[in-house]
Amino acid sequence: MSEDGYGELITMFEESGISDLTNDSDARMTKLAVAEIHVADQVRKDFEDEENTLRDLADDIAAQGVIQPITVRPNPSGDGYELVAGERRLRASKMAGLDRIPAVIRQLSDDEAARVQMAENIHRKNLTQLEEARQLKADLDRLGGDVDALLRRYNKKQSWLSKRLSILDLGPHASRLVNQNLTSDIELIYGVKGLENKAPNLAEEFVDEVANADSATSSGRLRNRLKEFKDRANKEAPKPTGKSRKKAFKAKPATMPNPTRKTQPLHTFYQLVIRKKLGGKEALSRMDEDERNALLGMVDHNFNLGNASENPEADLISHLRSGDMAGGCAILMLPFLIGATQSEDDHPVSILSRIPSQDSATRDPVDPDEDDEIAGLDGRFLPGENESDEAEERG
Repeated sequence: MSEDGYGELITMFEESGISDLTNDSDARMTKLAVAEIHVADQVRKDFEDEENTLRDLADDIAAQGVIQPITVRPNPSGDGYELVAGERRLRASKMAGLDRIPAVIRQLSDDEAARVQMAENIHRKNLTQLEEARQLKADLDRLGGDVDALLRRYNKKQSWLSKRLSILDLGPHASRLVNQNLTSDIELIYGVKGLENKAPNLAEEFVDEVANADSATSSGRLRNRLKEFKDRANKEAPKPTGKSRKKAFKAKPATMPNPTRKTQPLHTFYQLVIRKKLGGKEALSRMDEDERNALLGMVDHNFNLGNASENPEADLISHLRSGDMAGGCAILMLPFLIGATQSEDDHPVSILSRIPSQDSATRDPVDPDEDDEIAGLDGRFLPGENESDEAEERG
């Protein structure tokens, strides 16, 4: 982009309400050598976390350039320029090997520079939460729901996406954190969402505390405080009060739901490991490539859902009640529970390969005809399979 082309960005900022960067008639857009820019003490102290690293930003800048210019002022000492806003972009640009960076030069006093820094941080809160989540959802819709393609576009993990999309479905107390700009900490927002599901009264109390907290209170301190509230919720949870006097529930025989186009790979895999008693690795080898890739994508998605869940027990029950993990889809409980109990990433092939075959001492031999039957599934149920499953369960 040419230096003149950055005028379009200035217009965009004005239209979006970010006038602090552009409302000075003396401001001008240019490209500056990074060596000319000196960094004074900034309002922002934390420049990265596990999900938003400087390395990730540097890779994006190397691929796409600096989208939003930094803001500088002439250095009061007379040597080059002093950074006003955009230290994270400046650091990442240096990591990406850039010699020059787009910048808005403004004539600012010390007080004015401090106000611009604060304004940018406030705008960042607005844009990195609700708007970011809506943009991600719109991108996902444009990609036809292809989660993998979206993650590749942003160079992020599934847990990063799940947490941000969850902001679109917050309860009233967690929503306050976003709508009132009380925090930009996605982990804190996600944690309050989980607390609100379990103890709404405690979630309200915690959000009130955040609203009244000193602006210098760190995210780490608020996270520790949230943990204390979660411990209270666990202690105050009602305990069972003896046997119920209600009439005993008489369960009906479970039935296998019919597969849909989306869930067919799960049902195929279920048939191979449950009915045919194959190990997970062998079952994968019996599936065609398209079905296998679709299955691995769903396994990876549910592993990350479990990994990101604040209340995996409640979330698992919710999936069972909704039918998301019923019948052949019950296979998804395995990656969900593994994700909920370990912090490191796991490959979907590794997860499914842990499913053992039935012990050779009790397993019926798989003869060539049965091999043909498995191959003949080709992602579809054979006639009468649902009925035979139900008959076996009743037997």
